Amino acid sequence: MLRLQGLNKNTILYAALATEGLKIKQLAKRAEISPTTIHCVLSGRMNPKQSEKQKIANVLDLRVIVLFSSEKYCRRTELESSIKENFVSIREFATEIRISRTLVSGFVSGRFNPTFSEKQIIAERLGKPVNKFFRKGEGHLI
Repeated sequence: MLRLQGLNKNTILYAALATEGLKIKQLAKRAEISPTTIHCVLSGRMNPKQSEKQKIANVLDLRVIVLFSSEKYCRRTELESSIKENFVSIREFATEIRISRTLVSGFVSGRFNPTFSEKQIIAERLGKPVNKFFRKGEGHLI
């Protein structure tokens, strides 16, 4: 049985591969994803698309949330929830804080990392401490 508590997503994915006795190329073939993509996901250089996450999870017979959840994901979800609680849309929020909608959407999805001033503006407008959504002293969502 695979023990998952306290492991990060890459360790979980490696452990799942080992448990199933699969190599990266075998997982890639079964999931119909390139081996390069699998390698980039395992090394942490890439966050796969939702469809790719589902394919990987299906091959490993695990739920997507088990393989790909993280504190970073939880904080992004918290950011999105806070925006939706207070505003009709991300567009409305972006307009109010005078940051492009594309950037705000990117912050929420994890595609972009806000600058120090942007994270302060976001947290202040949502009435939450900066560390609710961002690591202290860094622009990255966690």
